[in-house]
Formats: sequence, structure tokens, C-alpha cells
Amino acid sequence: MAEFVQVAWPETSDAFEAIVAKRLPVVFRGAAAEWPCTRRWTPTYLRERLFNKRVTATRTRAGRYQPDPEQGHYALEDMQEMPFGEFMDSIRGPGPGADDTTYYLHRQSLDKHLPELRDDVPIPSHIDRSAMLLVSLWMGPAGSVTPIHHDFTDNLFVQVQGRKRLLLYAPDPDYAFYRMPFRSSNRRSSWHISRVGTADSVDLEAHPLFRDAEPIETVVEQGDIVFIPNFYWHEVHSLDSPSISLSYWWDERTVSETEATIAKLTEFVAFYETQPPAWRSLIDGILRDRFRATAPTSDR
Repeated sequence: MAEFVQVAWPETSDAFEAIVAKRLPVVFRGAAAEWPCTRRWTPTYLRERLFNKRVTATRTRAGRYQPDPEQGHYALEDMQEMPFGEFMDSIRGPGPGADDTTYYLHRQSLDKHLPELRDDVPIPSHIDRSAMLLVSLWMGPAGSVTPIHHDFTDNLFVQVQGRKRLLLYAPDPDYAFYRMPFRSSNRRSSWHISRVGTADSVDLEAHPLFRDAEPIETVVEQGDIVFIPNFYWHEVHSLDSPSISLSYWWDERTVSETEATIAKLTEFVAFYETQPPAWRSLIDGILRDRFRATAPTSDR
């Protein structure tokens, strides 16, 4: 199994951009070790700041989060509102409770859902001028697993508390990941989610082409930052209780422009899949000719 590239956090934006330009996952060990959130966010601190705060947690069985092809990521019936103190009580132990029920704070926007914590979270200077910049929190118990999926924008993944096991897969070959249908509900696409689940639970009889996927794996610890290029498939396993992470999604385009692109591509591919073979062949030929016409020419 290939290993992650590990480098020191770059001192300049030019050096950071040179790393990003290679479009490879990178681990910056200890780069966030002195951030306020990394030093402060103990269970005691979070209880004091958020004890009566109402949060919406994802309810699952034994930490396995099952994506919904119609609603994107998680079904609405699996979302449960509760006080933060109750959520913390649910994740105190080493794993799922007696009935296998677990809860996870999934993609909690700091600006929208948890502004009480915003001052503890810095924005890395190398991405602070991005047109799109979304900062979200993930928090849950050991044993929680986020199945294979990819993001549409670049991601700086920061491990704030506890440890997580990360497996990443290059975008190609795309066929190995058995995308969910190209459809969306409430502007939330589901086709960035793999039907495979995780490498540990994959049914190779149902998904034999997954054998062609080549993962790279690492364990991130408190204070580590990982650069995850957009479209890199990844799965995440929590190893400690609690495990807290931040995702910084950023793009040169605005949020609305990025969402519009996703919606248009979803619509196009859904249309393409309904066409008879002759029409698909026509579209394939047009795209091949278009790519050939716009491909950079060799200097040789």
C-alpha cells in the first residue's frame, strides 16, 4: 500500500500552491498543534460552551453511516435533534451502546450551527482569500465510519482531538467506485458517494472492480492537517472517543457557482444515461473531438 506524502507546513502561499498543484494528498504533521481549538476543545470545555445548545446528530447502527441515494448522504429520518450535553453523554464510552445506536455530528457549519466555537478556529492564511470557504466540524465516538465518497472542492482536513484512520483513493479508475445514481434532492447530489461502503466491508462479489482501487492510508493525530484534493475518494474511521475534526473546503469559485456546476453536471449525466446507444455514441464522439481539439500541443 502506498504511503502519504508528509511535509512541513509551508511558510509562504507560493510554497503551499506548489504543493497543491501536484494534486496529491499530503499530511502536514502537527501543523495545527498550537491552534486554540486543538488546545482547548476538551470534553469539559465543550460542555461548558455548548451544554444546552441544540444540535442535530446523525443516528446510526454501530457507527456505520449508510448513504441515501435519493436524499444525498443521510436520510432525514436518521437526523435527531438533542442538547449538546446529551450528545456528549452518548459518545463518552468506547463504542456503540447496548442497542448499537451511535450518534455523530456530521458536517456542522461553524458559522451556521456552532458560532460559539468560531473564535477558536483560525483560517490558514494560504486559503483565506478563497472565493468559497466553508468550515465544518465532525465529532463522534470511536468506531464511527464515514464511507467512501469524494468532495467537489479541495479540503484541508484538520484533526483537532483524538485520532482517525484515513484511506484515500485516486480519482482514476472512476469505475472502481460504483457511484450512486446521478440525481439530487434539495440541491444535494448523491453521485459523489460510492456504493462500495468501505474497504473493510466491501462485497467484492457485488463490486468486483473495486479491486482496481489502490488506497493510501494514514492515521492522523491531534494537530495534523491533511490536504485532500477534490475528487479524491476517501473514507474516515474514528479511533478515539471523542474524535473531532474540521474540514476547510475551498475553491476559486463562489459557493453558488460551485453548486450550479454540480447541478448542471448531474442533470447532464442523468440525461445521458437515459439515451439509447446511438445517441450515447454521438455524445461520446462529440466529447472526444472536443477534448482532442482543446488538448495542449506538444513542443516536440
